Amino acid sequence: MSATLERLEAIIDTAGIATRIELLLPVGVRPRQLPVRTLLLGMLLIAVDGRPAHLVRVHQALTGLHQKDQWRLGVIAQWKTGEHQLSYRQVERTFMLLAGALSKDKPDGSPSKLLTEGLDALLEAS
Repeated sequence: MSATLERLEAIIDTAGIATRIELLLPVGVRPRQLPVRTLLLGMLLIAVDGRPAHLVRVHQALTGLHQKDQWRLGVIAQWKTGEHQLSYRQVERTFMLLAGALSKDKPDGSPSKLLTEGLDALLEAS
């Protein structure tokens, strides 16, 4: 595991925001392959590299990790049909669920309390 990956995982874990958000997301018939923690990690990886903040770049960052890390983080999972690497669509879907969980019921131009708390926690942890 690279030092950068290890450091970013420590920041996310110290902040504790991934667990809080995960509990807010709907549970489907089939469990999601991409945990919120891994999505946040992908977002931080592209930010650290100075890449544009596009979901396609998050997908590329996660699928570009060492295979051992991909298995550990859920980027590669075992399905009934064999190994399955995370698709862009799965990144997009998890991001939309995360955005919904962090949004306000009635948008007013300011961030939700949970979003503000999450960002503060990530900054403190870093």
